[in-house]
Amino acid sequence: MRCFSCSLSGISSDSIVLGDIPICNNTVDGVGIMINLTGLTRWQPFATWIIRVSCKCLTEGALNVEGLINMPFVLAACKLLCYRDAALQMACFDLVRILGAVLNDDMIDIIPSENMILSISTILSEEEDGLPVFRDITYDASLGGCLQSLYSCCADDVIKLTAANIISVFSDSMQKTESPDLQVNGKDCRLQFIRKQL
Repeated sequence: MRCFSCSLSGISSDSIVLGDIPICNNTVDGVGIMINLTGLTRWQPFATWIIRVSCKCLTEGALNVEGLINMPFVLAACKLLCYRDAALQMACFDLVRILGAVLNDDMIDIIPSENMILSISTILSEEEDGLPVFRDITYDASLGGCLQSLYSCCADDVIKLTAANIISVFSDSMQKTESPDLQVNGKDCRLQFIRKQL
């Protein structure tokens, strides 16, 4: 965790602050903390936590994340949608929703809107025995907020390119979800499709 070494030194100049860390977590050169993130059970919760901390920093003030929120970070976070972990996916949805609200027009292009919308379309279409896979009210509310944010800030050509995919899964998804947030956001997205067609 070399990336946190500056943050840790900002807390205290005392080098003993981290003195009780087990030897297995010390790095060879003594800078930072070594954490074993091998295996899904370790890295997925850690990635979820990092994204949630970033979201909290974004909502509490952009100064806390200056230099962190850039295209590589956002692309890496959004790529985590392919791992079928609901908590990790909701953290990604929340990050994109918050970024859509706080980024200025010059920075909004760092969000991979088209890929995110197509991923959401795939998630909405997944079913087992006629029921949504691993989705509940909270998950659908997070997904709906992300989708609405994406369609609010993405380019017109992205809306046109993705409209057919989303519309094809909306009718079934809206009937099967118990989330009023997803239902409302779905209607808002349809209105945006119609406006762009006019």
